[in-house]
Amino acid sequence: MNTDILTEAEYSKQFKARYEGWRTLRPAFSTGLEWWDDVKSRIKQFTVEYCVARALRRREEFLLLCSRERNGDSSALHAIQQYLDEKLHGARVRARVHCVEAEEKPTIKFYRDVTKYAADVDEGLQKSLLDNIDKTPSKDQNDELGSLLTVDELWKAVAKMKGGKAPGSDGIPVEFYKRFWGIVGHDLRDVFFSAFLAGSLSLSQRTGVITLLPKSGDPLEPKNKRPPTGFKGGGRGQCPASPFEHATGSKANYVEFSFFIKYLCNKRRWYFWPSCQ
Repeated sequence: MNTDILTEAEYSKQFKARYEGWRTLRPAFSTGLEWWDDVKSRIKQFTVEYCVARALRRREEFLLLCSRERNGDSSALHAIQQYLDEKLHGARVRARVHCVEAEEKPTIKFYRDVTKYAADVDEGLQKSLLDNIDKTPSKDQNDELGSLLTVDELWKAVAKMKGGKAPGSDGIPVEFYKRFWGIVGHDLRDVFFSAFLAGSLSLSQRTGVITLLPKSGDPLEPKNKRPPTGFKGGGRGQCPASPFEHATGSKANYVEFSFFIKYLCNKRRWYFWPSCQ
């Protein structure tokens, strides 16, 4: 998604109107998760259509400026330069690649590193450790920690996220959620609640997306491509289609949990949260 459009009044106006219509479709879905998957696909489609219409309109304006410049209107030069600068900026954003490690070995090394630290659990040591826990949360604290996430806690998590990150397959970056949180915040909280009740995320949120990053050398050689060194947002080798939704849940849990850490840590800074899911 081109995040520049998020500041445009026309995009905001059209999105708000369409979103109200999408809300009315919620009873047609068996769960909030299915409805949210549908909404995300509609957001993506709407944004693509808006950007296509926007590009055509700007192209027509550019051709008009060129015509004015050819007819001797020097004031059109500045507008033409501004248009070309914006096009160049867009090309740079689309071409950017983060975290490329030029000397990293081929993909097989990555998977070896992921699995080589696996080890069997020593149940005796584990029992000894758990039996000697001297600090645990009270029942009231544990109940509060186990309570459902609030919209405010989710917003605090969203606000801490960095922009400029590549979105998942839904194409929706964190900047979108920050811009329209007042509209989608309560619905997103309900989506997390639906996931909690179901014990599972939606299909799109459980679909893996792995992007191979280029290294130096011939781009046609398989050894010059590699996966990211760490999957974002998911555990057990998963890279979710929507890193935002996974990261939001993780950060929101941290916001809720951080208040109680001082009551749980011992002098070695260990802590345990019973009944944690």
